[in-house]
This record gives sequence, C-alpha cells and structure tokens, in this order.
Amino acid sequence: MAKAGDCFVATFTTPSQLGWGEYRKTHTRERRPNECYIPIRAEFARRFELYNANVAEGLGNNIFNAYSIDGMFRDVLKMQGCSKAGDIKAKNISVEGNLTGLYNWFQANAAQVGDQVELYWETNTTIRLTFISRHN
Repeated sequence: MAKAGDCFVATFTTPSQLGWGEYRKTHTRERRPNECYIPIRAEFARRFELYNANVAEGLGNNIFNAYSIDGMFRDVLKMQGCSKAGDIKAKNISVEGNLTGLYNWFQANAAQVGDQVELYWETNTTIRLTFISRHN
C-alpha cells in the first residue's frame, strides 16, 4: 500500500482519460459527458501497491482523501479498474462513486493529452495533487 512520502507523476496519454464517458472503446452503455480519471501506469501500481477493490476496500487501502495545491479540488479518490478480470492492481483513479468528480478541476486547468498530475502521499490516507501543464 502507498505510504507517506510516496510520489509519482501520471501523464494523460489519450483523450479517453480526459473524457472517459465519451471516448470509451466499448459501446456497453450510453455516452456520459464529463467522466474522466487519472491513469496509473502498471509500474507505479506495482511499486506503490495501488490495489483496486479486488484486494481490500477502505481508507488507506484503495480510498484516499485528496486535495489539489491550487485549492480547486478536494474530495475522496478511489483506486480502481484493472487490465483484465480479477487483476488486483488498479489502473485508474477517480472520485469515489463519481466518475465526473475530477472534471471541473481538469477543465479549470485546461487539461490536455500530455499534461500531468503529480500524486504525493502526505500521509498513508491523504494525497496532494499538483496539476502540471505541458501546454503553457
């Protein structure tokens, strides 16, 4: 499990990360605007033991309090998703129970493919987010 002092930078590499509800590869449900997430590269999921609900749920396991240093975001984030059914490593991060929860923060920062978010664990249960624009 991630612990105080752990840090990694997530890079937006596809439009689907910034608009998941509209750029889904599958057509298993209606399009939903404003859904988005922060991606987790597999190497970071392994190194920091970022698990989804297939391992354990709860604060400090796959749920974390989070805030952005710019003061525009404060909510509860959940590590979720997997590359294949039953996998325990999370592949993305979104607001718990709300896939649109990061949208306003992304919009306020004019998030684009190539931009990044630094995730820094201040404590075992609190993540500080820093948006890094690669387009300014």
